[in-house]
Amino acid sequence: MPLFSTVRALSHALGGARGIIRRLGGLCLIVMGVHAAADVLDDLARDAIDALDLIVDEGVAGLLGWLAAHGGMTPDGAVAAIERFATAIDLAEKDWLSVRLALVVELVLDVALLDLAWGTRPAEGEGLVDDLRASTQQLVRSFSAFDLERLLAPITLLAFAVAGGVLAGLAIEQPASAGLALAAPGLLVAGNLAAGVALAVVGVLVWRFGPDLIHGAIVRAHERGEKARDRLRARRQAHPPRFPRVATVVDLVRRGLRGAWLGVALFIAITGLLGGAEATRGQGVVALVERLGATP
Repeated sequence: MPLFSTVRALSHALGGARGIIRRLGGLCLIVMGVHAAADVLDDLARDAIDALDLIVDEGVAGLLGWLAAHGGMTPDGAVAAIERFATAIDLAEKDWLSVRLALVVELVLDVALLDLAWGTRPAEGEGLVDDLRASTQQLVRSFSAFDLERLLAPITLLAFAVAGGVLAGLAIEQPASAGLALAAPGLLVAGNLAAGVALAVVGVLVWRFGPDLIHGAIVRAHERGEKARDRLRARRQAHPPRFPRVATVVDLVRRGLRGAWLGVALFIAITGLLGGAEATRGQGVVALVERLGATP
């Protein structure tokens, strides 16, 4: 049948490109996880801006009050200046600034994580056992040297991947709940079942794309570390240091701290995963688990 032949050809084509599909799927999970974190960062940025604005307002009020008390300006003028300064940045400006700060952080994280999220092709053998052996050897070689990037990259990407899976699960939860409500209007556990469907989606996505994503990130971090070491060695050879022993220690510290920025990325990933802000409290994996066992 022509239809069966077409489906079979498409299946074989997708199967032959499963490596690139897995890498694209992992990259999409990372982008979704970063977006989920940006939603939480929006509210955190607004709270930080509110706190900073309050500190500045109190500082300016104290300064103008001191000037008024020492004859630098009239009391009425000081009060008017304090009121003008306090209302210079209103709620709308704070919302505008917090949204753009979160957007900048999201874009920067997407670009910074792109190389690690894309990873590299895993080592391949002639069969399943050979594939596992080659991949294991590749991972062992990747940890032949140690730096923060090799340690934090897999943890950070896994956290973002789970956050992206949670975002996809939340997108399924509401349609599943609505479908269950239509199919069984009197079903008391419809919300629990919908949350279970969402968690199943999270589990399938992370199980399907997570291992390849982590493996590729570790190997790619190793490749980046080797290139950084070679560049540093070439720089030292071109410009010999005056104190070689001190330079050796400095180089070791620099190489060990390579990828320290991933610590900030990991904090953002965990924040987005948990959905810690007030406006997004129901968006995290913890709230999803709570809805799974909620009393009907």
